[in-house]
Amino acid sequence: MSRRNFSLLLATVFVSLVCWGRKPDNPHARFVAECFDKIDEHAYDRPADQELVDGAMRGMVEVLRRRGDNNTQYFRPEAADVLRESMSGKGFGGVGIRLRVTGDPPLPTVVGPPAPGTPAYAGGVRDGDRIVAIDGERLTGLTPEDIRLVTDQIRGEPGEPVELTVSRPAGGGAAGSDPAADTGGAGAGAEPVELRLTLTRAIVVTPTLVGDRPYADGTWRHMLAQDPRIALVRVLQFGDQTFDDFRRLLPRLEDAGMRALVIDLRGNPGGSLDEVIEMCDLLLPAGAEIVETRDRRQRVLERRRATGRYGSYTGVPIAVLIDGGSASASEILAACLQDNDRAVVIGSRSFGKGTVQQVFDMQAGASLLKLTSSTYWRPSGENIHRLPGTPEDKPWGVKPTPGFETPLPEADRRALAEARSLRDVTPIDRL
Repeated sequence: MSRRNFSLLLATVFVSLVCWGRKPDNPHARFVAECFDKIDEHAYDRPADQELVDGAMRGMVEVLRRRGDNNTQYFRPEAADVLRESMSGKGFGGVGIRLRVTGDPPLPTVVGPPAPGTPAYAGGVRDGDRIVAIDGERLTGLTPEDIRLVTDQIRGEPGEPVELTVSRPAGGGAAGSDPAADTGGAGAGAEPVELRLTLTRAIVVTPTLVGDRPYADGTWRHMLAQDPRIALVRVLQFGDQTFDDFRRLLPRLEDAGMRALVIDLRGNPGGSLDEVIEMCDLLLPAGAEIVETRDRRQRVLERRRATGRYGSYTGVPIAVLIDGGSASASEILAACLQDNDRAVVIGSRSFGKGTVQQVFDMQAGASLLKLTSSTYWRPSGENIHRLPGTPEDKPWGVKPTPGFETPLPEADRRALAEARSLRDVTPIDRL
């Protein structure tokens, strides 16, 4: 068999399997495979096999999006490795920002302040910047799936420069500046300006847990200066090492005199379901319900409960901080601690992402399909996920404990983010 025919066979089988569902004799799968074959053999302008596969996958994902599923994503081969790398928590050559395609026109937008000590922080990138060009190449016609390709463009060899052209409301300061000195503000209605920022890529190791202030050696002080009996743990994301890091951290906090714990989930977009379940298990008594997952017919697939195998952290008073950027795994943690009366939840209502995605290796692992397969529900039995158009008065997300709502106007939120960024890169000496 020739290399071309073998490649065609693999691609045809791949598209067929995606459509297959549960029945191997699904007529729609055979139809798609037949269309693929006809186009490949007879189209006047014959596209590459991979291009046909990508087009078919994008079309199927778009159908799911029109039905309200904004979280299913197909990752082409060149983007799949970026996703695997981001979930591993290992170092990579980058600039230290998180991006999401938002707005009109849709553009990559910086989510949260740049990671402390990264090229993005040093180069003046700030929360909310919209990237309009990379190395002079304008970005147009983006879809949410393209964020991984954008990320791949920004990443590269450590030491090499990358130029980001960002759109920012007029008067907005740079990351690392003194918020009090930013008298121009970024108020509503300000016309955006474009700024060219040249950053030098570096090895970026994305932490999952940080504290209140960094020490000069790169470790963190978690005990609050105002009351050293209170420990602050900021969970930036739920990666593959988050639970292990958290389990190792708690005994050190106890040794330092911890009598109460603040878990800051503001701006945390979520991550690994298994990691957050293990964290809940560490903080809840045996038998306490953590989360329930249901399929599309609302049948209970799994009900996870605390096992009690970790022991001694079920009596520590806890406060959890959330905001509109707290999503997915963050909402599971906040909801299960709130519903089991283990924590006071403070801040503003969370994002409302209550769907579970499974990541499937496609094309023998060359590409990935991140597919919404179920929903998760909090111990109280209430829904977490917010479908497009769901009104505010319906149950979704996580609300702060009554009396502990602290909504922030956008200007105050940005000022707080800038102050936190400055605090994150100002080392302190050990006492």
